[in-house]
Amino acid sequence: MKIWRLVVAALLTAVLLSLVACGSDSPQSKFSLADMHGGTTKAWKTISSTWQYNPDGSIPITGTDDLIIINSDGTAMKVWGEIAKTGETTKVDFYNWSVNGDKLTFIGVEDAGNMEATIITLTDQVFIYDLQLEIPGTGSFAVRTVSIPTVYPNATASSENKMLTNGTSKLWKVAQRTKDGVALPLETWKQDDMWLYNTDGTGMFLRGEISETPGVPANNDAFLWQFTDNKTKIDTENSENPGEVFDSKIIELTNTSFVYEATINGSVIRISAVPVVK
Repeated sequence: MKIWRLVVAALLTAVLLSLVACGSDSPQSKFSLADMHGGTTKAWKTISSTWQYNPDGSIPITGTDDLIIINSDGTAMKVWGEIAKTGETTKVDFYNWSVNGDKLTFIGVEDAGNMEATIITLTDQVFIYDLQLEIPGTGSFAVRTVSIPTVYPNATASSENKMLTNGTSKLWKVAQRTKDGVALPLETWKQDDMWLYNTDGTGMFLRGEISETPGVPANNDAFLWQFTDNKTKIDTENSENPGEVFDSKIIELTNTSFVYEATINGSVIRISAVPVVK
């Protein structure tokens, strides 16, 4: 139990950070890397992590809603879910990645250094990889991880759904905000926030690495969304305020622009968002 307590945090980090690949297929890749990033953006969740002290592959409850979002432009992010871990303050960690054959490497990961994983299986349905986890003062452990997509492509999605989600998952960020027609600049800590829209009507608001109050926990928030009024509006219900539906009028929705507005406290707030990955 002592060893388990010592390594579980590092193991979860390794599990999440191992989900990396090259942005496009290349002569050095033996896999179809489009299966990894879905062509633009794909979110994965870990369902099993087997190693010496966890032979059944079970995932701690605090790790069951964590995600890795992999983008085709060579970027990725580790996303902590709403189930908080003791002492956790970081919610999103951005990094870069590359691949050579079946070897995955990545850089720029917070407090982790360089790590390398070996891909065992990669399809659009499952990702299995091996990782040698080094724990200073404890030892080296072979870990096998199995991950599946958070959401699968929707072949029958409407054109509006596909513009919002790419038919699977899509990241958006705010480019401009106005209040009653007057520019309302984003606060610094909101400038790297993102919204992940999934084709199945789920999503997650991602708080970026810049925090309003560093060191103070602030969860990423899951949400539900749906089009209403013949797809002229979008309703959003955040997990932090269940039952409170945010009703917005869609001004523009294309593959490259999502503009919507709502009346809040008597003022009209308009949000203009653009895709994170083009």
